[in-house]
Amino acid sequence: MVNFVNYATTIIAIIIVLHVLYGEIIQKKAERYINNENYNWQPNEKQMRIFVCILLVCATALRMWKLGQVPEMMNQDSALAAIEAKALWLHGTDRFGMRYPVYFVAWGFSQMSVLMSYLMIPFFELFGMSELTIRIPCFFMSVIGLAVLYLLCKKIFGKMSALVILVLAAVNPWHFAQSRWALDANLLPHFFILGVFFLCKGIKLHKYLYVSMVFFALCHYCYAVSLYIVPLYLLILSIYYLHKKAVSIKQVLVSLCIYLLISLPFYVAMLINTFGYPTIETPWFTIPYCEASTRMGDVLFFSSDIAGQLVRNIKAFVSLVVFQDIGKIWHGVPGFGTMYYAMVPFTFVGIYAVYRLFREKVEKREEYMAIIVWGIVSILAGIVTFEVNVNRINIIHYVQIILIGLGIHYTIKKCRKASILIGGCVLLLGGVYVGTYFTSYAEAYRADFRMDFRRALEAVKEKDCGKYYITPITDDPQARTVSEIDAIYIHDLDIPYIQGKTSLNHGSEEAPYKEKYRYVYPEELVIDAKEDAVYIILTEDEGMFPKESFYIEHYGAFGVVSPLEADGEQNTAADKEQD
Repeated sequence: MVNFVNYATTIIAIIIVLHVLYGEIIQKKAERYINNENYNWQPNEKQMRIFVCILLVCATALRMWKLGQVPEMMNQDSALAAIEAKALWLHGTDRFGMRYPVYFVAWGFSQMSVLMSYLMIPFFELFGMSELTIRIPCFFMSVIGLAVLYLLCKKIFGKMSALVILVLAAVNPWHFAQSRWALDANLLPHFFILGVFFLCKGIKLHKYLYVSMVFFALCHYCYAVSLYIVPLYLLILSIYYLHKKAVSIKQVLVSLCIYLLISLPFYVAMLINTFGYPTIETPWFTIPYCEASTRMGDVLFFSSDIAGQLVRNIKAFVSLVVFQDIGKIWHGVPGFGTMYYAMVPFTFVGIYAVYRLFREKVEKREEYMAIIVWGIVSILAGIVTFEVNVNRINIIHYVQIILIGLGIHYTIKKCRKASILIGGCVLLLGGVYVGTYFTSYAEAYRADFRMDFRRALEAVKEKDCGKYYITPITDDPQARTVSEIDAIYIHDLDIPYIQGKTSLNHGSEEAPYKEKYRYVYPEELVIDAKEDAVYIILTEDEGMFPKESFYIEHYGAFGVVSPLEADGEQNTAADKEQD
């Protein structure tokens, strides 16, 4: 069903796009774009507000539906963000004891931005920690992002273009999927579009320039790729606006001061970790040095093979943005991409529409440049960043939605008969996507290898034993840390307990954390049937445990092994669930 819908709608879209571009570019039948805003019917302001409110309410309700249940469980980055938020909420430190860090040491080998965790704290305080409250910040910012997207596009491109763009965003696969995660990187596009919105307002009302700087500066605490996205974006626009006398040098300098005041701790963190300077501790926050950092290797210029990496980066970028290959299941629903396959061809019409607008509407060029430079910087980020995936290049997704929306609007104006076909395709794709997300995708995600591991952790949570031996989920050298984060999150371990400051875990006296929780590979085990221990292993390793001394509960690719002496007989509940 999904493949048929994709093929059919994509063929229709390509035919429509080729028809429009052929007439516009080859036959040169283009009329002046600025005089082509007439419709047989246009909603007045009151009607438009009603339409927009209905769209936003429906989009919000759709994103809220089963927010804490689908997808099942947190991925490891979301789990870590929640652990750090819990530590900050209860103790004012991260899980390593650093006071309000501006950048998390996180995994040790790979760091993480902090803003997502800080945004979780008020919801934890109000409603407690749960999978729902963990996801609320990104859900909340996503809804704000939709509203700001409409306001931005209405200001720059007009209300009808903005309405088309909002409809697309409401059912967009990327926007829907990311709103239901608690991934730090997913905050970046929402804070960035807020910055762009206030920047465009600031061209006429300069006080909004300073507001925009707050959001651009906060982008740095959303995701580290902002290090080379935001400054480049602001630099290019500053030069252009100064040249066009849209802003003064004084306004640029004041904006720079506001931006640096907020973002400076982030930049200091980057310098510390680039040059190996020691951690800076202040009475209010910590700027940490991450000894085992591998993040700089994600930037092209730090690669040992720049030419080869450049080719791989471009290939990954084109594969994702043009051919809509989202990769792993946790990046989205397979078969739909980030934009829908059928919507991608309209990107090229949208680019042509922006070109026409820029050429003809001279008085709005400063606003158009805000979008054009956004697109250019996004492409450069895709080339510079190591083999981008949906999250690493999330700065481009709003831009592509805008271009697709403009392309559809331009197409409808040039070919009115196409409006029914295009509208039908959008509604059909949106309906099939949402239906797939809550059914077959939810089941496929639940069956993922990593979910097997987490269900095994859930199973041993209530077992009364003195020690857990936990096999890391992969052979990757860094997998011990990833498995440890899953265990800390699922077993809801107290932060002082995992730090070794106390032997109390939720008021219960237990063995020290590093003695009770052991993250070891099978070859490192010394198996003793008399030891009060439970093992989480890959099922392929269960032959290590004699059947006369142990029993095993199966959870997909993983097994929970317990001594027979501990429970007396085999518990087959998990095996029955798997069957």
